[in-house]
Amino acid sequence: MNRKAWMWVLLAPMIGGCAASSDGPSLGNIGRGFADDFAGARGYDRATLALSRGDLARVQEVGRALDKRITGGSHGALSVASTWMQARSNEAMSLDMSASQTPDGFDRDQTRRESNRLYRAALAFMPTDVRARRQLDPVTLNSLGYFLAERGQNRAQLQQAADLTALAVELSPATNSAERYSRALGPQDSHAWALFKLGQTSKALETQIAVLSTASEESAKYGPPPAEVVYHLGAILRVAGHEEQARAAFRVALGLAPSVELEELLRSDLEGQLT
Repeated sequence: MNRKAWMWVLLAPMIGGCAASSDGPSLGNIGRGFADDFAGARGYDRATLALSRGDLARVQEVGRALDKRITGGSHGALSVASTWMQARSNEAMSLDMSASQTPDGFDRDQTRRESNRLYRAALAFMPTDVRARRQLDPVTLNSLGYFLAERGQNRAQLQQAADLTALAVELSPATNSAERYSRALGPQDSHAWALFKLGQTSKALETQIAVLSTASEESAKYGPPPAEVVYHLGAILRVAGHEEQARAAFRVALGLAPSVELEELLRSDLEGQLT
């Protein structure tokens, strides 16, 4: 067998085993060398298959193995993790948007369960190394942090929400008014909500007032803030003991075209039902 044929016999099984999804990595475009690319791409593929089968435990297992490579200094592994988290969180955000516009009931609950699964799959690839996290996309960090703030099941997850959103704030650019506006209504708002969920009401209120201050300064150029951001202010004000100001914030939020789900929540809050 000639040299080219031997090379194909050796490489074909590897290449076939590393076929990734369209939003994932492929051999040769990540990392510092072939071995790094191969291990990372195979991990991505294993996680994709596991997720399609509903096996979140297997996804987490792959994530832990990848994390060891990241901690060991593998740039390719970090690239794979970043790509995975961005893809899954984008899919989850799209489902969340759909759920928020769906009336309360089975369809919303089913869509939300699927988005939860995708968010948790994304978090399975979160590096434990702080220096590695600083190389991640702040939009993805914010998305995952906000998910944990909204649906965290224990204090550890809420603390992770605060940590991820704080890092997203730090890494988000703020060199012009558009970037400052985006940072305020994105990760800063998420960070305030995470602090609120942690029970740090005073700090959350201070942060959210700063968010709305930035939004107010730039409203002539970029328009009013989203209803959700104003709702967050109202919820924090209510727990802080400022009931009339909270109700005023809820009324303002109702006039800012809230989603179907948020409108239900606002009307419930204006009727005095704490949630």
